Amino acid sequence: MTDNDNKIRINKYLADNGVCSRRKADERIMDGRILVNGKPAQLGDKIDPACDKVTFDGKDVLVSDAELEYWVLNKPVGVVSTADDEQGRTKVTDLVKSKARIYPVGRLDENSEGLLLLTNDGELTNKLTHPSFEHIKSYRIIAKQNKSNSLSWIKRQFEAGIYIDGKKMQAKVVTSIVKSPENGYLEIELDLITGYNRQIRRMCDRIGLDVRKLSRTGFANLKLSELNLEPGQAKRVQRSDII
Repeated sequence: MTDNDNKIRINKYLADNGVCSRRKADERIMDGRILVNGKPAQLGDKIDPACDKVTFDGKDVLVSDAELEYWVLNKPVGVVSTADDEQGRTKVTDLVKSKARIYPVGRLDENSEGLLLLTNDGELTNKLTHPSFEHIKSYRIIAKQNKSNSLSWIKRQFEAGIYIDGKKMQAKVVTSIVKSPENGYLEIELDLITGYNRQIRRMCDRIGLDVRKLSRTGFANLKLSELNLEPGQAKRVQRSDII
């Protein structure tokens, strides 16, 4: 295996290429089913996708360009963002008519909805999910205020960032924040470049906002408003549509 800055953990590489989850990858590594350059992989190994050959049960892991697929889904509430669910819940992959081994790029939690990308392109997945590439994810939040803070104060908190479990979670920008005169709920639109677990919900909780609805409205060059997809509908797109 090579020794350079392009190395990634083998379990992440397997997950990014739609083979299985990271946990399942570790199990298959321990079972000796994963080889790197013809030798059994070890837990914690790192590989360079450009140079190292990875096989699973004797088959190359890397998908050829001709087999790559890109799908966008308008995820409904109640569907889980995974390709493998042991609890038997409805998965996002159940809503996409593809025979390829595709997987979601990032996640929307079960109670959130909106734009989700699914693919079997590991390289693109890395580019879209690593913060260094700064691909924007846009969200719309409907929330109830539990504290009487001003809208400008709330905007500053999102943009300045909040430390939660040792991580600085912040919005790149709050593009809009208004208060409904009918019910007093806030409608907030913001952009993120990071994607920590339940990041928006955890930030809202810290600043006294009770999230009632959370929707992803955009991801990289994709805009849900331009895709003409009802909740639960998916359609295939080109890589050039995404970045």
